[in-house]
Amino acid sequence: MQFGSIEAVVAAVQEDANAEVEKIERDLAAAIARAREDDRRLPVVVPDAEARISRARRQAHDRIAAEEAADHQSALKDREMWIAQAMAEGQRRVLALDVATARADLVRLAREAIDRMPDQTLELLVSTARADLLDAATRDEIMAVPGKTIARVTPSPSVGSGGCIVQTIDGRIRYDNTYAARCRRFESIWRARLGEMWSV
Repeated sequence: MQFGSIEAVVAAVQEDANAEVEKIERDLAAAIARAREDDRRLPVVVPDAEARISRARRQAHDRIAAEEAADHQSALKDREMWIAQAMAEGQRRVLALDVATARADLVRLAREAIDRMPDQTLELLVSTARADLLDAATRDEIMAVPGKTIARVTPSPSVGSGGCIVQTIDGRIRYDNTYAARCRRFESIWRARLGEMWSV
């Protein structure tokens, strides 16, 4: 049997091997293409996808809520600072009233307090710092309240910066109409009004 030269045999084997390699490469390329097409058609499934999405949503919600709470607190702080400044300015202006206006204010507050007291002998306490407001005419105007008897008018440090206190002689019943007491008594009103002004 004649096989030919060694070179011819090697060339034939090499040719068969190359053909086999090309076939393998073609088959592999086709398999890869099919696998890619299959992957493209299949939905992407991430383990715990729903749990991750829910967690991300909760975190986003919590972050937004925290930011809104911080903004709200900051706005409240700014409003409270502004209200405090407005109150301080109001008090400054009240204390800077001219004498005639301050006397008229004292008469109004004293008569308001006297009207709320029982028909007993009373004492009027006024600010030690503003005792100069009580000239004779002002005293007469305050004491001329029908059905009430004002036994004495006494300067007292308990009155503070302005207004007055009316009490029975024994001190058991009193009506505090000082500026400080009125500020506390009407706080809900003036805070609401200042709040409206702040929001404008």
